[in-house]
Amino acid sequence: MRETYTNELAKILRLETGHHIIEGYHNLVLKSGYIILCRAGVDAEVYFENNNFVLKEAKFSDHFPHLSIDALFESAACLNKNITGIILTGMGNDGCKGSEKLLAENKIVIVQDPQTCLAENMPNEVISQGYMSHVLTLLQIAACLKA
Repeated sequence: MRETYTNELAKILRLETGHHIIEGYHNLVLKSGYIILCRAGVDAEVYFENNNFVLKEAKFSDHFPHLSIDALFESAACLNKNITGIILTGMGNDGCKGSEKLLAENKIVIVQDPQTCLAENMPNEVISQGYMSHVLTLLQIAACLKA
């Protein structure tokens, strides 16, 4: 995504869903009930520090497609906490390695049903490797998040 897009997307999703959705930033303390969109142009990882989940960012220097979801999921898999990774529409195979790591650490991975995606490559790749717990439509994912 373009670097300016994720903040606007967070605003649109917040208005459409009524959920607390914000764009992440370096050293953001993550709070229950919030949905964080990682900024474009950075790798985001999550850590547990001082009894808080904290988002850390690092800019990447290349301008090629970058497997940022893998970096986020792999960092989350290392936490001794209940974690759920969600793979939505997207291109490439970003999310495969991270989803594999989440499952290996007994975490949950939900994948958007590829038939409901604008770009089904990412969900299809994760599903073809068997690195998911559930394949759900967007409405089903939303219901899981509300539960």
